[in-house]
Amino acid sequence: MQYHIEVICRDRDEANLRTLLLETVARGPLILRRVRRKEVANSDNVLLEFTFISEGRHHEAIEQIARRLGGTPGVTSVTWEAAEERTDY
Repeated sequence: MQYHIEVICRDRDEANLRTLLLETVARGPLILRRVRRKEVANSDNVLLEFTFISEGRHHEAIEQIARRLGGTPGVTSVTWEAAEERTDY
């Protein structure tokens, strides 16, 4: 299973958010596969895109991560989605 989380946060809060994410993922069934960062035009915000993989479905774990990130100062938006993992190369 593959999961995606998108977070919009203030640029200055990005490092704290990444640390929190890594601490949270280290205790669960999800493996962080990719991180992307994009600047949000005309603001001091950034969009962080996280991709996770897991064996089986772990919606509760991804929801817990999204809730935890959403409660972080400087975060204005958190969304997540689940998708079947693609295996085409």
